[in-house]
Amino acid sequence: MTVIGRGEGNFNVLDRMLPAEVLFELQGLIFDRPGRYEFNLYANDEYVGRKSFDVLQLTQSAGESR
Repeated sequence: MTVIGRGEGNFNVLDRMLPAEVLFELQGLIFDRPGRYEFNLYANDEYVGRKSFDVLQLTQSAGESR
């Protein structure tokens, strides 16, 4: 349960009673290790939802360089 990033932004939702889609570009975010992570969303300091996801370790194929 460690915070690895935090951000703020402003956007308008036309109707609070309807679902809204929000896109985030996460630049420079580094995950220390593979595993399950969770993104929590707050609006006006109120928790509104979360999304869990898995970070995988990719292996480099023979002959492949970075």
